[in-house]
Amino acid sequence: VAYSKKDGRPVNKTVAQALSRMDELVSQIPESSMQSSSAVDKVFIQVMGPEQLERVRTYGFGPSPSDVFGLKKSEEMQAMQSQLDG
Repeated sequence: VAYSKKDGRPVNKTVAQALSRMDELVSQIPESSMQSSSAVDKVFIQVMGPEQLERVRTYGFGPSPSDVFGLKKSEEMQAMQSQLDG
């Protein structure tokens, strides 16, 4: 995990509190619901907050979604078409 030291300890108090809160909430999820990633995703959102517009959660203010995940297929097709036309 990027927010832990090599020995597994959280890098700071804020991270430790967030991880502790996530563990607490995950422990309250029924075992049958743990099969679904959406239950764990909801816990993450509850602790870390909702996504910010045009930002990728946990990446800070630098990269945008297209920087991290690449262009959408339609944008790729438009770029290819522009290359063919130009």
